Amino acid sequence: MKNVLNFLFPRYCWICGKRLQIGEKHLCVQCLLNLPLTHYHSQLSNPMEQLFWGLIPIERANAFFFYEKEGRVSQILYHIKYYNHPEVGEYIAETMSVEQLSFFKDIDYVIAVPINKIRKRKRGYNQSDYLARGISKATGIPVLDKVLSRVVSTDTQTRKNRQERAENVFSAFTLHPSFSIDQLRNKHVLLVDDVCTTGATLKAAAEPLCKVPGIRISILSMAVVKI
Repeated sequence: MKNVLNFLFPRYCWICGKRLQIGEKHLCVQCLLNLPLTHYHSQLSNPMEQLFWGLIPIERANAFFFYEKEGRVSQILYHIKYYNHPEVGEYIAETMSVEQLSFFKDIDYVIAVPINKIRKRKRGYNQSDYLARGISKATGIPVLDKVLSRVVSTDTQTRKNRQERAENVFSAFTLHPSFSIDQLRNKHVLLVDDVCTTGATLKAAAEPLCKVPGIRISILSMAVVKI
C-alpha cells in the first residue's frame, strides 16, 4: 500500500527537491546527513554556552545545526516559519534529539519561547512549540505550556546588530498569569527556540524564569549562527 501511495502521491525533499523514497520523511537521507551539525551537545563550554556567560546562569546549551544565510538549514526554517510546515521542525527536532539523548539528562520540562500574539495569529502557530513537541517525542520529557508570556511585540531581529537585538527584546517576556512558581521550584527546564544569533531572545526569555527558587535552566535552539 505504501508503494502505491508513494507512486500516486509522490513526496519531495524540502531541500534538494528529490523524490522521497519509502521510509524518508520531509528530507531525503542524503540531505539529512549533510546538514551542518554543531556537535555542541558533546562539548563542555561550547560557543553556544559562552553566549550566556556572565548574563544568565545556565546549566548547558546546545544547537543542532549551524545557520548560514541561504544555506540548507535556512531553507528548512523558511518552510517551517513561512510556508505553514511546522511539522518539518517537529520531525527534525525528534530525529536529532534521538541522536543526542545525553544532552537531555535530568531535564524535567521543555518550554518553548513564545512569539508575540500578532505574529502567532498571522502565522497560525509558534514554530518553537513544534520543536518542543519533537524533543518531547524523542525523550519523553513533558512540554510545559503557559509558563512565559511575550508582553512586548518586538520587531524582527533579522537586520539588527547585537546591541539592537538586546534592546529590542528587553523586558519582552514575563511569567504567564496562570503560572504557579511552585510548579518549577527546584526543577531543571529546557528553553527551546528556532534560531540563536546573539542569544538576546533566549536571554530575555530566561530572565523571568530565574525568579523561580532553585530553578536550573538549559538552552537549545534548532540552529545557531556560527560564532
